[in-house]
Amino acid sequence: MKIDLKDDIRSICQEIHTLRECRHPNIVQFYGSYLRNNKLWICMEYCGGQSMQDIYLYTRRPLEEDCIAFVSRETLQGLNFMHNRGRIHRDIKGANILLTDDGHVKVADFGVAAQLNTSIAKRTTLIGTPYWMAPEVASIESRGSGYDGKCDIWGVGITAIEYAELQPPMFDLDPRK
Repeated sequence: MKIDLKDDIRSICQEIHTLRECRHPNIVQFYGSYLRNNKLWICMEYCGGQSMQDIYLYTRRPLEEDCIAFVSRETLQGLNFMHNRGRIHRDIKGANILLTDDGHVKVADFGVAAQLNTSIAKRTTLIGTPYWMAPEVASIESRGSGYDGKCDIWGVGITAIEYAELQPPMFDLDPRK
């Protein structure tokens, strides 16, 4: 993956750090990164099966229940690994769940991932994709109480609905409401 250095450097560094720290069969593998001609290149595992979103958009058919259950379970295993290490993804959706050529499920796109630790048990930033966003994340500005890895579990649930209905719930509504 080639990245222009004009992109958000903090987001890029966060993704590299998360990928380096999270080695698990259900998380896309990080191989390294390097600069060439003022471009940052990130070398990651090839997932030729495309994203789950690409698959249902291509077939124009909802996924079967057993497929949804399998992909959700594999996604949860990757997230469990992250959560046990104090990391949250914060942007779980079909576009960020990839398949390898042989059908292995991989969680990807860690640009908005965050670290939780003993001094920061909950995050307080509004970040993620609106339709998949957990209520505690969406209301962070009015409530101010923070959120943790449970927001990823919410994202898996919304993503399961996305697979079954070809879009997340309330997709026809303005996400700012």
